[in-house]
Amino acid sequence: MFIVWGSRHSSKVLAEVGHFTCSHCNNVVPYNVVKHVDWFTLYWIPIIPMHTEYRAECPICSYGFEVEKKRAKEIIEELEGKND
Repeated sequence: MFIVWGSRHSSKVLAEVGHFTCSHCNNVVPYNVVKHVDWFTLYWIPIIPMHTEYRAECPICSYGFEVEKKRAKEIIEELEGKND
């Protein structure tokens, strides 16, 4: 018998923020606040999150910058308040 272990990456778009000119691809687009998680997997099943990162990214070229978790949650709350 053998054990299969490894890692997996998942991404989830949490919100769209404003319209900016991307400094990488020069498109005017709303940046996405994205949550990236690297998982430890056992038999291809994600078990333990190893690393979590929040980023503001261009939806076209994925160029962006890291955002603190607290700031990402504030942005999402602000946008939800505007939609109500």
